[in-house]
Amino acid sequence: MVLLLMLMWPILATEVIEEIYAVVNGEPITYSELRNAEAEWTRSLSSQFQGEKLQEALKRMKQELMDTFIERKLLVAEAKRHDYDVDNDVEVMIKEIMKQNNFNSEEELKNALSREGLTYEAFREQQKLYRMQQRLVYEEVTSKIKIDNAEIMEYYKEHITDYTLPAEYDINAIYLNPENHSTEESLQSKADAALNALASADFATVAQEYTELGSEEEKNIHLGTFKAGEMDPDLEKAASGLKPGEKSGWVKAQSGWYLLQLVAFTPSRLVEYEEVRDRIRNTILAQRHEIKQREYLEKLKKNSYIRIYKRWE
Repeated sequence: MVLLLMLMWPILATEVIEEIYAVVNGEPITYSELRNAEAEWTRSLSSQFQGEKLQEALKRMKQELMDTFIERKLLVAEAKRHDYDVDNDVEVMIKEIMKQNNFNSEEELKNALSREGLTYEAFREQQKLYRMQQRLVYEEVTSKIKIDNAEIMEYYKEHITDYTLPAEYDINAIYLNPENHSTEESLQSKADAALNALASADFATVAQEYTELGSEEEKNIHLGTFKAGEMDPDLEKAASGLKPGEKSGWVKAQSGWYLLQLVAFTPSRLVEYEEVRDRIRNTILAQRHEIKQREYLEKLKKNSYIRIYKRWE
């Protein structure tokens, strides 16, 4: 009985100290592994999102953490089985990481890793496993995806509106804010005065005197550059009837009264196929890659022993 307890102790102690959440091909996935992965991915997501988007991303990450971790384990194991020689690649990767983080020496990198509770050896092993996974995915998924010019052209034609740039209006304006006037008559009087002044003076001079856009010290006559569909519909309708240099009559929009001058107009144009060919190819590749990688992972799962004892919550 004593001998039996002695033999069982390491297992019992492990269960108490380190809870096992799943097993993949005999290799356990433990609480600390999942906790560390969650912390790592939380830091990454926090640098990309804020507010509600961050909360949604964190919630989705927690829901998918177990499955993602199982898939990572499968890829690592399969990559190790191939025993790729990636030492030279890892050296290049580490040098690039040092460059991006402004580390002038390996010692600076080691010190930074130490502050994160990570040894250089463990960090290097992480990079090696990551590179091996990349090699595996490239050989088993990416390299098997073929995209020809006909497919790219077909995608271009089917999504032609995505590659059509909208027209743009560059506009100056005299703006009158109804809230600055106690009566409709006061507002109309200033509008009439500005219109009369334009008969004998250039637009910029009159706009500087009459506009109520900006502060009294620094009035702004440039309303901005707008793509078709971005402006108030009434303003866009008025602008669309002008030629560069021409001015409109007063336009009563929801936000106030505007007298527009069209500075420049850029018509809508179709982006040439050659300008977007590579971008379209990458889009098709990403879409197909996601499908093929999912198929490959399902194949690995089918040929593996996976048992989940507890879901991550």
